[in-house]
Amino acid sequence: MDSTQIASNVVSASRLQLLVEAVQRVERILREADRASLSETLAPYTRDSSGYYTYRVIGQEAVQEHLQKTGQTTHALLQDLKSA
Repeated sequence: MDSTQIASNVVSASRLQLLVEAVQRVERILREADRASLSETLAPYTRDSSGYYTYRVIGQEAVQEHLQKTGQTTHALLQDLKSA
């Protein structure tokens, strides 16, 4: 077996892309009621793939800004789900 075939599905992802992917996966497992109440908060992250989301962010300062914003969204999401 060729080693390139073993790891052919491995992707190099940025921290921002990983955070967006995590938010998207949490959105997929939410109950319908939770999904509806958080739809406005999650909308920027669930419209497109995580790769496309990060592709649109240009420049290191913009990446840092989006990292901060995504981190705050993740924290708020955890707090909302913790209380539910």
